[in-house]
Amino acid sequence: TITVPEDISGLLKAFDLRFDDKDMSLPEKLLEYMIASDTLKGKRIFVTVNLRSYITDKQAEDLFRSVILRKINLVCIESSEHPRSESENVIIIDKDMCVI
Repeated sequence: TITVPEDISGLLKAFDLRFDDKDMSLPEKLLEYMIASDTLKGKRIFVTVNLRSYITDKQAEDLFRSVILRKINLVCIESSEHPRSESENVIIIDKDMCVI
């Protein structure tokens, strides 16, 4: 059994390993990172903050579908409302921390 260290950044630096992401969009980069982390470390939960402010609705839909197909756990915390994707479950928490 191969044991992978908790923080793989040192390992990547030691072998000068990098993702070839020059021609990739932000959602593609995120998905590749999640797939690599999931493969190396097993099931995890990935959390993003205000991701929908940086990607289009179409990119979000594509990312969510890919994440679901790969059974990757993704939680997106947003500070503003965005059009809802068919692929997402939305929970709204108000300023009093009440679930609406």
